[in-house]
Amino acid sequence: MSKLSLTLVALTLCANQIDAARMVAKQHSVVAALTEQQQKLRKASKNAEADMVCRKPEIKETINKDTTVNGVTDINWDTVKATAADGMKQIDKSISELSGDIKEIEQKIRDLEAAGLWGELSTSDINAMLEAACAPLAEFSGVSDCASAVDLECGWAAPKCTEEFEFPPFEATVEAFEAQAKSKITGHAKLSVPVFREQCVKVFKTGECTSLCDDFGEKVRAQADSASGEVLGNTDTLDGLKAQLKTKKPGAF
Repeated sequence: MSKLSLTLVALTLCANQIDAARMVAKQHSVVAALTEQQQKLRKASKNAEADMVCRKPEIKETINKDTTVNGVTDINWDTVKATAADGMKQIDKSISELSGDIKEIEQKIRDLEAAGLWGELSTSDINAMLEAACAPLAEFSGVSDCASAVDLECGWAAPKCTEEFEFPPFEATVEAFEAQAKSKITGHAKLSVPVFREQCVKVFKTGECTSLCDDFGEKVRAQADSASGEVLGNTDTLDGLKAQLKTKKPGAF
């Protein structure tokens, strides 16, 4: 074979090798491009998996169903987003319900704590109120203590009434009681009318005196603060409510 022929053969072989190299390079380029695209899609899938699962297992199942390039590329993202949006509605509802539960429990705690501030007046407080009311009657009856005035039928059997025909000072008696009641039933102190009346009839025990307990009872009722009312049948306790709140709002206590 001549030198020229050898040269042509060599050139032909080189050309073929170059074309082959170009084909291989092109194939590698395509593979590299697909891999990069796949990585982007997988990244998007992972983000969706992390951020848009939204209590919907179908989302994760859809994303992980086919992890090939085509599988990931063909994911119906509109369906994923629609499913995620529905899941978000459920989450928003749960958050709203949880927030409502927390607010309700916190309010109950405040109510119980406020209720715990109130205290019923003692028997000695009631007696002090009755002693103050008795003072005008004792003076009218010419005696030094309430018991003696009560024994004189709160003035009806006193000489001023039986001999001088003066009426007992009932108006002054009720006013004296009211002034003392106002000084006692204040702040978070409370006094129920039944509790008061029970003690009143023990002190003002005669027939003519007992009727005064009704007048006094009205003054007690007038001093009542609506905030002192109790919720009947309420079985909640502060410890129980705080335990409930802690489960729904960690770190609350």
